[in-house]
Amino acid sequence: MTAKDISGKKICWDSGHWIAFGRDGYFTSDKSAHKKWSVPEPGVLRTGARERETEVLPDGQLHMHWFVLYRGKGDRNIDHWGKVCG
Repeated sequence: MTAKDISGKKICWDSGHWIAFGRDGYFTSDKSAHKKWSVPEPGVLRTGARERETEVLPDGQLHMHWFVLYRGKGDRNIDHWGKVCG
């Protein structure tokens, strides 16, 4: 994934949340507004202070993955899928 893949697009995630990536390097979402986003290296999406591995799948979906080091019960690997929407 590169910045070009998401710049100016709104992504709706399978979690029910959405993020709109502005061409100006700022994003808004259903959780927060006007924070910075970037792609510091191919395949890494930074939103605010968080970095997540993100890839564009052959069908155009985005796949985001991260590992939670400190988590109670359950899988520490987190995966979400998103599509360009609205």
